[in-house]
Amino acid sequence: MTTTRWIYLSCQVAAVVCILAAHCPAAGNEIADMIVQAHADGKTEVTIPPGIYTSSNYGVNLKDIGNLTVNGDGVTLLAGIGISLTRCHDMTFSGFTLDQSPLQFTQGTISAVSPPNGPAAAWIEFKVDAGYPQFPVTFKPTSIGIFDPESHQWKRGVPDLYAKDVQTIDADTARLHLASFPDGIVNVKVGDSIVLKSSGISGISVNQCDNLTFKDITLFHSGILVSQSGRGMVLDHITIARGPRPEGATRDRLLAALSDGVHYANSRFGPTIENCDFGFQGDDGVNLHGPTLALVGFEPPRTAWVAYRIKDPLDQLVQPGDMLRCMDPNTYSVMQELTIATIEREQQDLPEALAILRKAIDNKGLDNAFVFKVTIEESLDDLPLGVVCDIPQLNCPNFVIRNNVFHDNRGRGLRIDASDGVIEHNRIERTKMAGIALGPEYPFWGEAGWVTNVQIIGNHLTDINTYSTTAVNGWPDGGAISVGVKLPITWDKKLSSTTTVPSGNRKIVIRGNVIDRAALNGIYINAASDVLVEDNKMRETNYYQAAGRDRHLYRLNIGKGIDVTNSKQVVLKNNQIERNKAKPQAKRR
Repeated sequence: MTTTRWIYLSCQVAAVVCILAAHCPAAGNEIADMIVQAHADGKTEVTIPPGIYTSSNYGVNLKDIGNLTVNGDGVTLLAGIGISLTRCHDMTFSGFTLDQSPLQFTQGTISAVSPPNGPAAAWIEFKVDAGYPQFPVTFKPTSIGIFDPESHQWKRGVPDLYAKDVQTIDADTARLHLASFPDGIVNVKVGDSIVLKSSGISGISVNQCDNLTFKDITLFHSGILVSQSGRGMVLDHITIARGPRPEGATRDRLLAALSDGVHYANSRFGPTIENCDFGFQGDDGVNLHGPTLALVGFEPPRTAWVAYRIKDPLDQLVQPGDMLRCMDPNTYSVMQELTIATIEREQQDLPEALAILRKAIDNKGLDNAFVFKVTIEESLDDLPLGVVCDIPQLNCPNFVIRNNVFHDNRGRGLRIDASDGVIEHNRIERTKMAGIALGPEYPFWGEAGWVTNVQIIGNHLTDINTYSTTAVNGWPDGGAISVGVKLPITWDKKLSSTTTVPSGNRKIVIRGNVIDRAALNGIYINAASDVLVEDNKMRETNYYQAAGRDRHLYRLNIGKGIDVTNSKQVVLKNNQIERNKAKPQAKRR
């Protein structure tokens, strides 16, 4: 993922901490009490009385509950995290509406923009809309979204912007000093609409659960976070949409979820997502991935120590026989595939582990490195410290994403690092980056891994890559449907002409998709092998006349509607391209 990601929450609290707001009829803990009592009584179904329930922290926080259907028709829950589940199983939640008050973003109208003195000095001044949080805001502001004042959609051709500092002028006005960005302020004008948001928390948080179904639920403020979970996760008829106007507001909300619509991580099985409508997320519609580790120590012949940036219990997730895949930290070409015999959490972290992990995943800002001792079946090669590793069985395999609508994302419609899945018959519209992106993002965010055996069939993508650049934060989104890999390169750290990019994504089928209006290619294949691209229709591709302007980062070949780079055994068959506007680019060597 390429911007502020979900904050992982351990959800270890046994009791529900809720505060009753004076204007609401009930507190969120009343819902939890009803569910716990129904479980204790051996019931299989409980209906929550309609009404507005409010909590300043968790709305419904449950642990170790199972075999229960919870009906929430007519229930609106205003909470930081609406529904939090830990070690729950065989449950269905339906009918709830989840929102948050106060909002964790504010919005307004740009009143001034810095003169073009370079990105280091850039700033934006704006006035807050009536009814939205005033300055100083209570949340920690991170990223900025620019919206068209007429259409209220993400403004085209505007790069990601981040607030380095917020200077309060008065309660209604602030000046945002921007973090340095190579493009500076592009296509941002006085009168544009603006959002200043926090990194976001989840409306629904799921941790170490099995066989859960969420159905007919609406989220107005945040998305869904699932981590360390097993089989049977179903999301059916879930809506993520911009919520009602706050009290005193005269303008509608510009943003729905602060970050991803669904962020699904570090799990042995992926989700089934069907019949959903996700719109106006601050990042990707769906993001599936596993953990990226670094080798921080080893003791021949069969003991290694690996570090992870997040305090997830990998020792409880990994099973004997799982693979520890060791890769070159510069290209992620596979160096060795090892079979895990045992894994255990080290009680004392290795002092040098954090420095090694920071370097391995190219993230100097990491604060933690959680270390695990791994014994393996084979003899270790003499691998250098800092080798990047992942565990494919934890990369959320076996997923289904079918018959959904994903639209108006700041990031991608679908950001998939998982294998053995189907993406079919979805509608994807107006994404700033790729509509569907397959392939790992090992550096910085540490999201694994290489993708194998995925079918992309019968999807309809419209108005894709509205940011109109091939390398957003170094991730090569060269097409509306993109297959690739993010490497540890930036605008000032380009891919060497002698570097061989591995064809690590394998067995991909892209068939029968329709792509209408893509700023860049319709389909772009990079770092892949054994790919079939068949019976796809593309109309009006590469309409952005500077398409591929960042292609030098990856030695990309962009411009023909369908292009292939750093790949082998790619079959193009019976594809139709109409009104491809850009001239084919010469391949850089």
